[in-house]
Amino acid sequence: RFVINGVNIEMYRDYQGCGYITDGQYPVRTQIVNKMKTLGVNAVRFNYDQAYLGNSGNFTKFMETMQAFATQGIYVMPSDHAYTGNSLSGRASAYPIFNQIVTNARSRGFENMLIMNPYNEPGPDDSWAQWVTYNKETVNYLRNTAGFKGLIVLDGLSWAADFNTSSYQQMMTYDAGLLGGTSKIMFSNHWYPNIGMSAVNSSINNSNIVPVVIGELGQINPGSSPLTPQYVKDVFSAVLNGGTAKGHNGIFNWIWNWCDENGMTNDDFTTLNTFGNLVNTNYLAKPKAP
Repeated sequence: RFVINGVNIEMYRDYQGCGYITDGQYPVRTQIVNKMKTLGVNAVRFNYDQAYLGNSGNFTKFMETMQAFATQGIYVMPSDHAYTGNSLSGRASAYPIFNQIVTNARSRGFENMLIMNPYNEPGPDDSWAQWVTYNKETVNYLRNTAGFKGLIVLDGLSWAADFNTSSYQQMMTYDAGLLGGTSKIMFSNHWYPNIGMSAVNSSINNSNIVPVVIGELGQINPGSSPLTPQYVKDVFSAVLNGGTAKGHNGIFNWIWNWCDENGMTNDDFTTLNTFGNLVNTNYLAKPKAP
């Protein structure tokens, strides 16, 4: 039983003036990998923006960083943040980089460690019917054009805080048809203190029906919630005390280094701060499989 013991990492998104984080992390990527290995991290979500990633030299550094993790046995999951809070109607502009990522991972020898998370927090203006249509086309592109046969993680609507079992089941059926057997799709929610525990528990309770993962979990949503470390502890407890037994697939914690209180490390990118120690003590260091 594989349960994600994960974190997010900022890579070429240049968001909220946090570009310095990417610039600082790249030179010390080996030290970061080594630190995560000691913490038992088994998967990392790499957040990028297609425009910033396409700047000179950034794509190569992005692939080199993911390769450093993958070669040490840590799964890597790139995620395009250009569609955060936006409709997926313009999704086709993301396809070339999807193909580049898969092709380069293949040529570098770590495609078997690659997970694709096409779009971060799409919507909320799209309907669930549109979400299904747009994601079917995306999955078809990944399977048949990029030739990717691994795990695909799809964020739900409304900042990845909504959940729709029937839409998810449609996607699983569609993917199983493309693969000629069993679907390799999982569905992601993002939780912050402005979202109540009732939504978290509902998602966890449905994890025995469709495969679920938490793509982001933070202790503050600036402008929408106060700093609430207890919320993170409550989500950890819900996942570990019953969630994994139902089938929940774990957590990518938000975020390794960042410019608000969700950052887990100091400016050296390897020393855990107060929040990092909270995440480690209450989740990373805990046994996962029931």
